[in-house]
Amino acid sequence: MCGEPDEYAQCYGSKWRKARKAHKCLACREAIRAGDTYRYSSGVFDGSGFDHKHCVRCWRTIDMLDLITGESVDVELDCGQVYEGDNAELIALAFMTPDEGQAFVAREKASG
Repeated sequence: MCGEPDEYAQCYGSKWRKARKAHKCLACREAIRAGDTYRYSSGVFDGSGFDHKHCVRCWRTIDMLDLITGESVDVELDCGQVYEGDNAELIALAFMTPDEGQAFVAREKASG
């Protein structure tokens, strides 16, 4: 939703992690509770290392927007653009609670 970036990271990785302590989601700034699964992404961009932590709701939103729009999505979900589509699953993410997010990850892991 923010267009294609001018440059890409030299290296990048992303995986689910279980929080040993509380963290803050990069996008919504809400707490990722100790014991919750969250998305950890890291890499190198323009010679500097970076890492991001996202709650399940924000990660799913970024992932779905990327698939729906085919455009690069700002990792902070704050690029000033507005999604005006009618994808019910994406819209429902706005109301996903942390417990529902944890149940989603558990189902995803169980299904393969």
